[in-house]
Amino acid sequence: LRLARTAADASNAVTLLTAGFAYHEVVANFLAAYERSGRRNWVVACLDGELGAWLADRGAACAPTVGRSKWAKVHAHIWTTRVQMLVSLLESGFSVTLADADAVFLGDAAPWLARDKGDVVASRGSFPGWASEAWGATACMGLVRFNAGPKTLDFARSLLHQTRALGDDQKAVNAVLKRAGVAWARESGVAPRAPPLKYEGSALLATGDAGGLRVALLPHVLFQRRCPDDPPKGPAVVVKHCYTEKEAASKKAALAGAGAWLLRGDWRSVAATNGTSAWLAAIT
Repeated sequence: LRLARTAADASNAVTLLTAGFAYHEVVANFLAAYERSGRRNWVVACLDGELGAWLADRGAACAPTVGRSKWAKVHAHIWTTRVQMLVSLLESGFSVTLADADAVFLGDAAPWLARDKGDVVASRGSFPGWASEAWGATACMGLVRFNAGPKTLDFARSLLHQTRALGDDQKAVNAVLKRAGVAWARESGVAPRAPPLKYEGSALLATGDAGGLRVALLPHVLFQRRCPDDPPKGPAVVVKHCYTEKEAASKKAALAGAGAWLLRGDWRSVAATNGTSAWLAAIT
């Protein structure tokens, strides 16, 4: 909470990144891109001491997590841990964006994540399969905003319970939406008998109601989970979260191929100068 109070922006919002040292290059790329987008309201939750020490060497602090050395590579624990932190931050009045380390901010996403867009605003995915078949797209936990409020807090508490039960936060978030009877507004261009939402072809914000909770899914053309090899011309992508294997090397390669790896070759030796953070200096 101390780090969140220091990092929060004018709207009392923070972006929470959860990672271990195996992903430290991906974390550096994330922070460099995020700060280039004009925002510095990030908090890193460290899953091991190595990442904490590495961040400290670069003048940054991290929030430690419980049992981090034993569980750093167990995804179920990672997902449960960050949802626990989400609930704690919401209870303290923060709005929280959860972002995977490989969800690279190429532009300012804040206007898309603001309270007027929804209580919960998520990027689009296709997992779990039952939700994709029923709705056409799913809520992706790789980039999702929880705007502070009593309905959002109740939703997050239900999400924590389901994450513990299912061992996967994306299964959980869609299960909680289903249980709340989410009703999606049908997107234009969707056939009457088809699921109401688009996935990769979506260009507009989709909205839904889940028992009074306002839910929104971001347009995939701007917030990409499937990154095309030959992207079509159009509006600039805001966030690229390219689907790949859950390994640091695979994620780095996928982001490089998508034009979302921003670090210069000598970034490790670059120091902050003249008010520029070490992260921004690594790409300038």
